[in-house]
Amino acid sequence: MNKKSLTETDIRTKFITPAILGAAGEKWNVMTQVREEVYFTKGRVIVRGKTVKRGEAKKADYLLSYKPNLPLAVVESKDNTHAVGAGMQQALDYAETLDVPFAYSSNGDAFLEHDRTVKNGPVTREIPLDQFPSAEELWVRYCAAKGFSAGQTVIATQDYYDDGSKKSPRYYQLIAINRTVDAIARGVDRILLVMATGTGKTYTAFQIIWRLWKSGTKKRILFLVDRNILADQTKTNDFKPFGQAMTKITNRTVDKAFEIYLCLYQAVTGTEAEQNIYTQFSPDFFDLIVVETSGIGQGDAAIVPLVDVPMYVMTPEFGAASQLEKIDMLDFAEFVAINKFDRKGAADALRDVAKQVQRNREAFKGAPEQMPVFGTMASRFNDDGVTALYQALLPRLAELGLTLGEGRLPKVATRHSTHQVPI
Repeated sequence: MNKKSLTETDIRTKFITPAILGAAGEKWNVMTQVREEVYFTKGRVIVRGKTVKRGEAKKADYLLSYKPNLPLAVVESKDNTHAVGAGMQQALDYAETLDVPFAYSSNGDAFLEHDRTVKNGPVTREIPLDQFPSAEELWVRYCAAKGFSAGQTVIATQDYYDDGSKKSPRYYQLIAINRTVDAIARGVDRILLVMATGTGKTYTAFQIIWRLWKSGTKKRILFLVDRNILADQTKTNDFKPFGQAMTKITNRTVDKAFEIYLCLYQAVTGTEAEQNIYTQFSPDFFDLIVVETSGIGQGDAAIVPLVDVPMYVMTPEFGAASQLEKIDMLDFAEFVAINKFDRKGAADALRDVAKQVQRNREAFKGAPEQMPVFGTMASRFNDDGVTALYQALLPRLAELGLTLGEGRLPKVATRHSTHQVPI
């Protein structure tokens, strides 16, 4: 057999896969620990004018995991016309993105290993084909690098919740969950996670809490949110698997018979002493407190006391019905601008935001179209949506004492951009 005439697929099938699994499949379980051609991103979204497309998706040739959702290594393969380490840069890029400790490259002759856990000394070495490390070997090396004790290893290997639907965390959620659980296993007691709107903060928090709770590391847990609707949605959706062990604190009434507590910040404290129900809990009652705050674009109401006329500028993507009730500024903003009005779904966002503002203000005597919500295209010269917003702002600013000259822009009769092709 002329090895150099074989395709990359042939090299993987005939040489790399058997070397990874072991002669009798004793090194890695092909059903539970080895995945091939794993797409972990869908590709960067590229927007050019009104055209939207995705860039190239990222795909690892092999993703090796100690347990489901605990990835240990990526392996990139090349055909035999390439050097052993020809795929190493790609493997390292993927290992960094996926936050896995070991990266490998192979052309079917041997493996080149890069150990990302090494702090001092050589980080790369060439390994004969028949000496590829087993799952247990890599896990022992990883735990040694982390400094895990036997007890900490139990926490780090606690299973994720699986409802049988085959839903798995996105790669960045996986990183957040595993890093947080690892840090708590090492004794870290204060951790900050920063995640944008729509990236699954509550689901991520659930998996963290589930693993710590099931391992017995944290037995009584408080989950704090800032809106009633979020507490209710959390209880009936992501946190539903906690079942009878979970309660929501309402009416400032405390029942200490539960293990998982959902609560609003406002429900545990107040201006009067009797409203401070947190005093009914001993300082060490909760083993873990998780605070979920608003996502990006949802927590801007703190600016309101500092300005004369609060205005909220958003994009159509934040006009989804599932997001609107989370946006504080819709309660406080006197004016709302939906910018980039040329994007798909902008008209629907304008309608939905106007209705949400109407509900927030209980202004049901007028039509939603009369709400101070405007669709704009700031990138477009002489945009009539921007002009409409400007002309609506003028009388309000005049009320506050701003001296205004006579304007030269003709009055517009619309509340949104009507020419939706940018120039």
